[in-house]
Amino acid sequence: MRLFCRFLLLIALLADVPLFAQQLQNPVLKGVADAGVIRYAGKYYIGGVHTYGDFYVSDDLVNWNKKIHVFDLDNDWTHGTGAKNNQVHADDISYSNGLFHLLFSVNYWGKDRHIVHITHAVSPTVEGPYKEVRQDQWTENRIDPMAFRDDNGKLYLYMVKFTDGNAIWVRPMNQDFSFSGDAMLQFSSQPDTWETLDNRVAEGPFVVKYRGRYYMMYNANHTAPEYGNYRLGVCEASSPMTFNTGGKYSYPVVGPRTDRSLQDQALETSTDTLFTPGQPNIVRGPNGWEWWLVYMANQGNRRDQYIDRIHFTNNRLYVDGITGKNTPGFHPVPAKPEYSGKSIDSLRTSDAFLLELTFTSDAVRQGIRIGEIDYLLPDSFPRGVPHIWRIEKNHDQISLWIDQVLLKDHVQGSIPDGSSIRWIGGGQQYQIANVSFTNGWDEYGKYFSGWNPFEVTDGGLQLTANESLKGPSATSYSFSAMLGNRQPQVGRYGVYAMYVDSRNYVKVVLDVAKKQLITESCFKGKTSISVKPLSRYDVQYPDIKYSDSFEKQYRFDSPTLVSGILCQMEKGKSVIGTQQLSYLDGTTWRPLDVTIGPSTYNGYEEVKFDAVQTRAIRMINSEPTDLQRHVYRIETRCDLASQYQLRVERREGELYIYLDNHEMEHILLSHSLPARIGLFSDGKDSVFVENSLYYPVK
Repeated sequence: MRLFCRFLLLIALLADVPLFAQQLQNPVLKGVADAGVIRYAGKYYIGGVHTYGDFYVSDDLVNWNKKIHVFDLDNDWTHGTGAKNNQVHADDISYSNGLFHLLFSVNYWGKDRHIVHITHAVSPTVEGPYKEVRQDQWTENRIDPMAFRDDNGKLYLYMVKFTDGNAIWVRPMNQDFSFSGDAMLQFSSQPDTWETLDNRVAEGPFVVKYRGRYYMMYNANHTAPEYGNYRLGVCEASSPMTFNTGGKYSYPVVGPRTDRSLQDQALETSTDTLFTPGQPNIVRGPNGWEWWLVYMANQGNRRDQYIDRIHFTNNRLYVDGITGKNTPGFHPVPAKPEYSGKSIDSLRTSDAFLLELTFTSDAVRQGIRIGEIDYLLPDSFPRGVPHIWRIEKNHDQISLWIDQVLLKDHVQGSIPDGSSIRWIGGGQQYQIANVSFTNGWDEYGKYFSGWNPFEVTDGGLQLTANESLKGPSATSYSFSAMLGNRQPQVGRYGVYAMYVDSRNYVKVVLDVAKKQLITESCFKGKTSISVKPLSRYDVQYPDIKYSDSFEKQYRFDSPTLVSGILCQMEKGKSVIGTQQLSYLDGTTWRPLDVTIGPSTYNGYEEVKFDAVQTRAIRMINSEPTDLQRHVYRIETRCDLASQYQLRVERREGELYIYLDNHEMEHILLSHSLPARIGLFSDGKDSVFVENSLYYPVK
């Protein structure tokens, strides 16, 4: 009876509060496999396998209702063969100086000849028609092209070459997409890792640069669904041509969502038995702040297009997928901009915002005026063709990209709130394809602003004994912050998930001494507390840089307090018992005094030891002649890390709180009052915020 009354009370409290934000319903486009995607002027265009020279068009990444024919395969080397539009495979769509470039693979194994090439077509408009640049020229023995423009304007073509197993190469290009240097091998798949569960394949490269770091997503293993091993990995690098095995993540970032035998997938009818994710495309979401992965996956024998949100958690690329229609958890649709249209007349500036413009003008002096500051198209950029502008303002810092080239990098600029935005020379000189505007900010390293009284350092925002609120009041938003504590001892620090006033707020506290995550919810002055342990088991794979068949190293993103391991047994026999275990203390490996026993998890054994703070655990097989005893994937008991990514997702009357992408709290609010977000610390530990991302959700 008491429980029923509480339920009635909850319903009464929430009667006027909209619940359960719109959930993503994958797949978003059926029947399309290897594909390329471009975001242009507020729309998305996708083409590839089974599109037969067509593009599908979407405003929001979810609904692909329009289809247009843009290209026909017609060149000297396909005449007389069966290589027609049905053989157009993975493609890439990009824009440069007035031309849209369509790079695509042709994969044809016919009776008269074999064709495995990359060719190149262009169009002055995104909707075509595209015409091949040379009908007698192609890049032979290559597939999976991807053109990447660095923010210094330099172009690179990533591609896959058929060698000893598919390998990923890169070659610099000129602005007209001709080659300007030699091709360089980046990497192939590594034996004895997740990349070689069957064939030795590395393919489907896609590169983005974010917060000064380069990320490549790629595929490994055989693409065929009967294998079921196709997965997506990530490699990081410090420059576009230096991706290598040492930069790879030790684990796949997207794998199958199934507990069934992979050999039975063709018979599976469940909507959430999903596998073989591949051919990645990483694009900005409609609001310009979010990152989204567009990719193919299998449900049974059918391949469709899926989308899932990307987060950069503790600076690593994380994908919230594969998700299907019934996947548990909170998986929202892409957030829309606060304004989208073809006019800037009603726009006014705020403390922090993103402004995106796509327009064409013949004027020699063209650009926009924000407040009293002019932003002009440089003389080196051609006139009379479209240009894509991206302007970020974070309090007194302004960044400007034009056609993905970074022209102003966090320069100081004073633009009062409420300032107007105007065309230089008058709006009649401009053909406007799209304008979008959204409040928010994306800050990292030394590029923090607006968090007074906290101090900005080269390593991030240093939290002293104080608190600070930032941003507008909103009822729906996303907020994340990476908090680092190099020597965690006794401190309490964290984020305000929402702050209305001193009587209405939600505070998320990292309590280092107690190794707890505390959620303090205060409504109308009444406070409730929820406590969750920070300790958890994390799945880990051996780091490719330091591991081989007999030695495995498991590395942590930051110094971590570790006290145990779960290891799967092999045919009921102990595997861990043949291993010598040690931990990294600074630069020295020290032995671990362990106790091995059964686990509460069936088929696993548990290793316990006194907690140690370390960056790595090492295992060396003490019986190297016993090839049947090996360790691969394990779970480590992490009691306390020196850095965490806290993320808050609020949608009106619902509040989700995540720690390193683990959902910790789901709070149903008794009101939908607008609120701000914030940071705080008791000052007892040296705490730095290394990145912060915020945007309201429309």
